Amino acid sequence: MTQITTKKTKPSPEVSTKTKKTKTTKKDSGYCNSFAKFFGFVVGCSVASLAFTVRSYNYSDSKLLYKTDQYVISHWFSSFSTLLCKSYELNTFYDADAFLVNGEARISQKWREVVTLTERDVINENEYVYHASHLIHGSSIHVKGCRILDMLPKAEVLVIKGESNWESWKTGNCPIACVAKSIDIKARQTCNFMKNFELQYDVTSDDNYYIVITQKADSGDQATFIYSQLKLNKTVYDLSQTVRYCRQQPSCDLPLDFGKQQDIIVRIENGQSSSHLGSVQAQCQLRITMWVGFFAIIPGSLILLAGLCCCMCHTMEKREAKINRKLQITNSLVNNEKEKLPPSYDSIIKVHASDSMA
Repeated sequence: MTQITTKKTKPSPEVSTKTKKTKTTKKDSGYCNSFAKFFGFVVGCSVASLAFTVRSYNYSDSKLLYKTDQYVISHWFSSFSTLLCKSYELNTFYDADAFLVNGEARISQKWREVVTLTERDVINENEYVYHASHLIHGSSIHVKGCRILDMLPKAEVLVIKGESNWESWKTGNCPIACVAKSIDIKARQTCNFMKNFELQYDVTSDDNYYIVITQKADSGDQATFIYSQLKLNKTVYDLSQTVRYCRQQPSCDLPLDFGKQQDIIVRIENGQSSSHLGSVQAQCQLRITMWVGFFAIIPGSLILLAGLCCCMCHTMEKREAKINRKLQITNSLVNNEKEKLPPSYDSIIKVHASDSMA
């Protein structure tokens, strides 16, 4: 005789497949949302970079010009580039020369320019006369002068370096610290310009320099009669590598060679009526390839990348959905099999009667 013994156990809780599906969906959705945010960030950065570049390379700036001086455009405008700019448009508002040279602008080892100015000035209290010049390193300034009669107010010659120091000195905010060098003008009965220059200043860096003759502070309210002579021994740039140029024109458009290292040198002629002639304006004319690069290649690459990533997202979602459907079918079959068993019984153990009697 066989005895059937049942073992009652506590039903185990079923795992909800719906919960698993919800978690998977949220994971996929979070991945795609993260990518969408990243894509938006990249596009925003690209647009901002484009706007900044266009603004920088279309920016028209101006600098002061003085006659007989030379100016290198790349020293003034950091946006100078033969890669992005097809040409440079220059406006000086006065007749000027512009030279496009191959390579970096170099100092001439053969030529120098000497400018001599002789002045006779009557300077009243709180007045001054000056000469301004943009000098290249290696130049030198030489000044000599005299004032008639010792009884007249004292006067001096000043050398001021830099436009900011000049503006501060004019407003009285920097009477001493802004002066690079100074010397008193001696009183004489007669002025002899055959003697040596009394002031010499060596230029060590490219900048605007101002040579000023003025009365000394608290020297009286009478006018002072000054005779002076200024000599500028000026360093100039080598123009032997010139490939294009404009002569005696107030405006000029110089085409640039793509990818080459080049510089533009501007020079105001000596025949102008004023020593300070206003300004030069320079503007980069952007190449078409630059616009194509920004508006076609880069956005196209970003769109292609976005499409590939979206396809990957969609493929992953389809794969996860297929796996979820298989899990649902498997769980459904397991549940059906469990429903065929007696309620709350998980197993049936068969015991032979002989074993139980023993």
